[in-house]
Amino acid sequence: MELVLIEFATASLIELALWLPPFWRWRKPLAGVLTIALALISGLLVGTDVAFWTLLILLFNAYRVINLLRLIEGRTASDYLFRVARRSSWHVMTWEAVILGLARLNHIYNPSGLLWWSGVAGLQLLIALVILSSTVRHLKTTRPPRGIKPVADRDLPSLTVAIPARNETEDLETCLQTLLANNYPK
Repeated sequence: MELVLIEFATASLIELALWLPPFWRWRKPLAGVLTIALALISGLLVGTDVAFWTLLILLFNAYRVINLLRLIEGRTASDYLFRVARRSSWHVMTWEAVILGLARLNHIYNPSGLLWWSGVAGLQLLIALVILSSTVRHLKTTRPPRGIKPVADRDLPSLTVAIPARNETEDLETCLQTLLANNYPK
């Protein structure tokens, strides 16, 4: 079990090195090697100890593999892919470290069921507070600006509507009726 965890930590360190600028140009071969390594390590981890925490690690490793496959495929722009994949890798590896830490604490102290359920309730409360704060922040940032003066009809820009259509006899009629029913002045 210790050897599997050391291999897991090594694969995580290699994945962290992937996000450094010198290694970014070799992302496709490194991501391919990491994908295979994470699949093997996940199988070994579940094979050595089938428990709740190993199944959680397996789930997170599946997401890491999908994230690495996005790097191999490279369908999006490189700078956007770098930011998004790096951020998701950091989040997933952080949660895996938390799960492994909790599994280690469980192994050392062997707490009672009541303590575990209290921990789960506390974790749910923490997650709920994070979601609440995120929702409040998004509500504040997406609120329409105040103090916008109304615009006169003559100041509005003229619009042209182009409708590309091919074999759209049923939908085209509905689209044109909707456009004619619009109350935009220009």
